[in-house]
Amino acid sequence: MLALSQVSNALPLWLLLGVAGAAFAWGFAAVWILLTALVGYAFGWYFVAPRLRAWSQAQDHVTLPQLLTGDTGKRLRGRVVLSAVVILFMAFLLGMSAYLPLLGQMVASVLPVSARAGVLVGISLATLCALWEATRVHA
Repeated sequence: MLALSQVSNALPLWLLLGVAGAAFAWGFAAVWILLTALVGYAFGWYFVAPRLRAWSQAQDHVTLPQLLTGDTGKRLRGRVVLSAVVILFMAFLLGMSAYLPLLGQMVASVLPVSARAGVLVGISLATLCALWEATRVHA
């Protein structure tokens, strides 16, 4: 139940708006979004989650950073966490790349910047938030 709660809270609003907009614009052709989401949830639920839970219980770790840095020692712990943040940032950037023009227009409507500068401001803020969260977790 905790995992479902986390997933429902972690779903970004821009993704929901984008999916709703795609369904409105494409009509029934947007059903592939639903199918891929359901396949992804099923894969995570039945394949990834049981193995991850068994691994975390065997290592007596609770969080993913603890699992990733469990056997690395203090010297490599920072590098492992930083590489995980970089990988996560790249995955988010790839996922958001379709929405970057919309992000730029939204930031430009709020701040006195161009749409291109708005994209850079949005990406910079997301990067700073991710790095701040990573340093706060292991401080």
